Amino acid sequence: MKNLAELQHTFQDCVLNSGNALSTAWVSASGRASPEIQLSIYTHAYSARLTEVLVNDYILYSSPSQNFVPIIPAYLMVFTISGTIG
Repeated sequence: MKNLAELQHTFQDCVLNSGNALSTAWVSASGRASPEIQLSIYTHAYSARLTEVLVNDYILYSSPSQNFVPIIPAYLMVFTISGTIG
């Protein structure tokens, strides 16, 4: 069994890499949802919350005429994986 710090690091890597975990053996399979579904919920929630923050903080850029919202996923991919966010 992993210690807390190892579990936190594994979870962070999974969320920041869009749920691409090498193994889900460390996630409880006793719940109603599979380990993959459980992780995808956190991954989606994390990116959705970051998107919401960016849209709210940069409201000028979130207008349809600025076309900022469609590039947010690419922006998050670059900056979350590089460790800049999180």
